Amino acid sequence: MSDLGPRDPLPTEPAPSIRAFTAAQRRALAGVLVTFLACLGVALVRNPSHVTDPRPAEAPRFEELADTLDPNIADAESLSALPQLGARRARDIVE
Repeated sequence: MSDLGPRDPLPTEPAPSIRAFTAAQRRALAGVLVTFLACLGVALVRNPSHVTDPRPAEAPRFEELADTLDPNIADAESLSALPQLGARRARDIVE
């Protein structure tokens, strides 16, 4: 025999349920959630964020920016024409 002693009988009553919020708090939380979702829905309807299809052939500022220098595809001669950028620095950038 073991020295554990008599065992406690199993409880016959279920343990009381523990709730995190009272009924009034749950209703208030549900009301806040519904209000928040309604505001989100109104904002989505008022400010749709979709891209028009098809996209325009030219960007809005294409004519204004067409004659600018793109440093990613420019050669050393074009870069050296920029103010405060000499021929040596232009060659270093291209290489």
